[in-house]
Amino acid sequence: MHLSTRFKFKTLGIFLGALLIASVSFAQDFKPLANASTFVTAYQQAADSHKTLSATYVQNKHLSYMNQPVQSNGLFYASGQDKIRWEEVKPNSSVLIMNGAMAYVIKGEKTEEFDLSKNRQFAMINEMMSAVVSGDLANNTDFEITFFESDNAYKVMLVPVKKMVRKFVANIELIIAKESYFLNSMTMSEADGNSTEIIFSSQKANLPLEMSIFEPTN
Repeated sequence: MHLSTRFKFKTLGIFLGALLIASVSFAQDFKPLANASTFVTAYQQAADSHKTLSATYVQNKHLSYMNQPVQSNGLFYASGQDKIRWEEVKPNSSVLIMNGAMAYVIKGEKTEEFDLSKNRQFAMINEMMSAVVSGDLANNTDFEITFFESDNAYKVMLVPVKKMVRKFVANIELIIAKESYFLNSMTMSEADGNSTEIIFSSQKANLPLEMSIFEPTN
């Protein structure tokens, strides 16, 4: 992992394009983090204590040809390192599930499934989100990672290393609360100049979750 001062993308557009920075980060004054390894260790310890996560989110998709962002709302759930559910509630109903080696996109009565071992784009998305949920940022080699801090938050900037990924994604920005180590927001800036901001709220850890929500039949 690079500690310098310095997610299929079309299908994920259901959430990150059409579905984790508004006032949460705009007003904050970030400076380079002096001791990144201390933060990485503390973040992983906090993540290890979070057996489940749940949150609500607001997504703002900024498109170059539109004056106002396209907004959607939904629910986020995670269990362990390999079970993640994004559920868009408004204005449309759709679900993205990542469970182990499989991903599922559900829209109405239609379910598409993807084998992550055969779909590099989905696999990279899964790896990144798993790293965020598990706190295992140090072992993600797909991105060059830079750390910053303000009085009440950390900012993690991820820049893709691989040329194929850089065709779609310019960078990903994570804002993490200092007190709770919860992910407050995530912004993906695309190579074409568009961007997607996801702002999380009502984050809760270790609430009991029905494992059936991570199955496509739920």
